[in-house]
Amino acid sequence: AEKLHAARPDKYPDPNHKPEMALALTPFEGMCGFRPAQDIASFFENVPELCKVVGEDTSSAFCSAAKSAGTDANSSKLVQEGLKDCFRGLMHSDEALVKSCLECLCNRLQKTPGSEDLDCSQLASLLLRVNDQFPGDVGCFVIYFLNVIHLLPGQAMFLGPNIPHAYLSGDCVECMACSDNVVRAGLTPKFKDKENLCSMLDYSMAPAGSRIFPSTPGKTAATRVYDPPVPDFSVSSSRISPSSEENLDQINGPSIYIVTAGSALLSAKDMQEPLTIKRGSVLFAAAGSEVSVKATGTEDVLLFRAYCC
Repeated sequence: AEKLHAARPDKYPDPNHKPEMALALTPFEGMCGFRPAQDIASFFENVPELCKVVGEDTSSAFCSAAKSAGTDANSSKLVQEGLKDCFRGLMHSDEALVKSCLECLCNRLQKTPGSEDLDCSQLASLLLRVNDQFPGDVGCFVIYFLNVIHLLPGQAMFLGPNIPHAYLSGDCVECMACSDNVVRAGLTPKFKDKENLCSMLDYSMAPAGSRIFPSTPGKTAATRVYDPPVPDFSVSSSRISPSSEENLDQINGPSIYIVTAGSALLSAKDMQEPLTIKRGSVLFAAAGSEVSVKATGTEDVLLFRAYCC
């Protein structure tokens, strides 16, 4: 982040890193982190258009490395280097070639959806959808590289520094470190910085399930805590049933609250009278504040809290 800011302050306005967390409010679809090597190799073997845009020799070399890889660190490094070559080949592929291959692939999938071996009926639908939204965009091919994550309401995914990701559909609460930096390469009308993205990415590979970030119980049954491995922020969610009251944890840092459902009265030790809050309300609480929330409507109150200690 510091190097990007120094080189292009017009595009990267601060020197801060930007870990993020997305907490699903509705069924949510996104992409996060690279798929396991064997999955990517399977796509290379079954999607000729993908091999063409990446490069036949590059994709073949990756498949060979993935098949022969052992469990030692050196083998893992070789496979990651091969993946980096493949991803760079995709990102720098000729635009006319990308559009031509996408057109061929979309036509083929419309005629024979789900013809490939690995969860391709869902991926066929996704490819057609993203190509409809971003016609001919190189990012459409990224679905064969990245894990497609499906979250249910209340589930989350943590996006660590340099982990490639994209949001595809659904609503979420997003919390991130204090930064406006985004390095993009596809599925966007905004500035694309392909070379910097390819150079900085974390090319570790893992199954989709490992990207779903777990929550832990709060001090009461109404609250769940999402505590990522960064010092910048943590998030809690509290679901408060009608007529119930929740005393929120007192912490040593400031908090930002957002209400996404329901209505309630919020009270704090230094407030003269309760404050009415409802869906869309956003509040700031200073460090050490003693806050309680009493639901007043007929539906559950869903309250998210971002904080640091």
